[in-house]
Amino acid sequence: IKTLIKQRFNYTISIAEIENTNTASGTKRENELETLTKEFKKYRQAQQLWQDNYQAIDYQIIENEIVRKLSNQETQKFYE
Repeated sequence: IKTLIKQRFNYTISIAEIENTNTASGTKRENELETLTKEFKKYRQAQQLWQDNYQAIDYQIIENEIVRKLSNQETQKFYE
């Protein structure tokens, strides 16, 4: 699959093989996904692939409607 991706895309796409995710097995093994996540975070920050953009979001009920209130105080209807 790596060869096919390299042929079809003209930019780098990170691919990793994970064997142990420690989900639904009930056994105690190393979770490779957690390790990969930490390693990829360091890589993407070093390569400046994107920046974290965290916003404080709050959900409220206003006039019997659920609204999403963003950190800039803008409100949006959650359901329409």
